[in-house]
Amino acid sequence: MQHELQVFTGPIKNQEGKTVLAGGKTFSDKDLLGMNFFIAGVQGAIPE
Repeated sequence: MQHELQVFTGPIKNQEGKTVLAGGKTFSDKDLLGMNFFIAGVQGAIPE
């Protein structure tokens, strides 16, 4: 039996409060590698 931990499972919102991952959904590896935002509650900004 294989067990996998899904840390990034929705709902997840970005700093502006916009839902970026719907409830019950999970980010793929490709999605995680392409993240260009912080989630709600994280302070700071991503350098341009």
